[in-house]
Amino acid sequence: MDFNRRTAMATGLGAMLAGSGGTARATAPGTVTVQGESAVRTNIPVVRDRRATGGRYPGLRTTEKPPARTGWYATYTVRAPRAGVYTLTAVATAPVETPHTEAVASYLLLSVNEGPFTEIARSQPHWYESRAVWGDLSELDLGTVELRNDTNTFTFRVTEPTVLEDTTAYVLALDHFTLRHQEGHPALRELSVPRHREGEPRFPGAADEQHELARRHEADIPLWMTECGAFQKARPGTDLTPEQEIAQARYVVRSMVEGLAAGNDRQFWFAGPPLHDDGIYFGLLDRDFCPLPAYSAFAALTSLLGAARFTGPAPLLPDGVRGFVFDSGRGELVTVVWAERPVRLDRCGSGAVYDIMGRRLPAGQPVTASRDPLYLTSPAPPEVSPASPAASAAPPAASPTSPAASPALPAASPASPAASPPPRVASPGALPRPRARLSPAEHIVLAQRFSARNAAPGKEDGDAPPPHGYRLGRRSRLTVDVYNFGETARPVTVAARPVGGGWTVRAEQETRIRVPAGGRVGVNFGLLASSSVVRRTDRRLAFRATLDDRSEVPASVALIRLR
Repeated sequence: MDFNRRTAMATGLGAMLAGSGGTARATAPGTVTVQGESAVRTNIPVVRDRRATGGRYPGLRTTEKPPARTGWYATYTVRAPRAGVYTLTAVATAPVETPHTEAVASYLLLSVNEGPFTEIARSQPHWYESRAVWGDLSELDLGTVELRNDTNTFTFRVTEPTVLEDTTAYVLALDHFTLRHQEGHPALRELSVPRHREGEPRFPGAADEQHELARRHEADIPLWMTECGAFQKARPGTDLTPEQEIAQARYVVRSMVEGLAAGNDRQFWFAGPPLHDDGIYFGLLDRDFCPLPAYSAFAALTSLLGAARFTGPAPLLPDGVRGFVFDSGRGELVTVVWAERPVRLDRCGSGAVYDIMGRRLPAGQPVTASRDPLYLTSPAPPEVSPASPAASAAPPAASPTSPAASPALPAASPASPAASPPPRVASPGALPRPRARLSPAEHIVLAQRFSARNAAPGKEDGDAPPPHGYRLGRRSRLTVDVYNFGETARPVTVAARPVGGGWTVRAEQETRIRVPAGGRVGVNFGLLASSSVVRRTDRRLAFRATLDDRSEVPASVALIRLR
């Protein structure tokens, strides 16, 4: 939608408030409560429930599309006790999951005094931290609004469905809403953007453990780090502390650099928008959609690294300094360096130097590596320059660790002549592969599907100790679902790899199937565990598949064990 969420939050969502004619009740001076079922006009059905404040409430849950002109709506009128600024809360279903329920509702639009409709868009932490009231309903903080000392009208509207467990539907439950006058509150005119300061904590990287996991499962495929983030505790209703903010900014740069240097083909940060989950805060924006320092650091990283083709660790660094060299794809090399303690860099090459936020540092001044990463740029040698014909035909002739493959970098000072130990990086054969269009076989995805009763205990705990495998009996069954994400139907032949350890896998049907474009077909298999199978010991169960031209589909791997 064409909607500036940050401005809307600061201005109280466009003064989105009104009340209900004849059924509003004053519960305290300057406070009005309006029952949800008392709309003057609505096309949302009213349902009965003893738990509701008035025994009834408007309850919307339908897959039917709303009328194009009005949407699903409820219109209210109320006379405010006085003009001024009010807080607006509602006991209703939240549009995101909360700690006490996974039920979600549609996002609301609101029109005040016949004005244009505005989306009630708040960040995930605002909804997630809502207090449970009854059933799936929570007490929702809808911000502050400005009312006139007269009859005010407003209309709630639902025009978009939400995603439920088994379908998409238009959903809303509204018990009541409450308006509370704010004495001495200024009119809602100014937009205020909080300033986020810096602090000093640090975080480790996670690339090594992910690649060890890939080696353990023999995953000889391009690796995507789909969720790399910093787990930082935050109290409900609060943002990160200044110390946490700067730790996040440093970690987003270092984790991205280390992941790409370790050989990850793609590196994704978790998460971009505000996100509060079980006491842990993620996101590069605060709860009012204002950018955190990590947002600016991430923007600088993507701008300066460009194509981000890792060429090797930086050579000849002083003790305690880590450095990684990347080809930006713009005819330059970019070296990212940092250190746990300040270390002066005697030479920084012939190019520009940028700080963690992308600010260019003055030329000719001393440069110090610290916990805030720096970017050192220099012209790329011919063998790695994108303008070089040789570069487009073959990889650089120099080894990834040779000075010839890197820009002129800081040499060790006389006080510390020894270079720092080389960081753990990908071997030349494990570097990210050239990005090309997916082949027909790579448009096929295999997924093993077991009965829910076979699920491993503690599956929701990513740090649970082994064994991790599906719990199977002496005789078990599973289905290998074959998905075709291509635009052409494909014949696919599925086969199981030997499991060993006393396990046998047998097909229960024809294993050559035809999968329609955009479709899914399941192939059933049986598993037999002989008397020699050791209980509570994980074994790898892998399935492979081929197309008729013998091209191989990426394998599906799971862990299994005998109960």
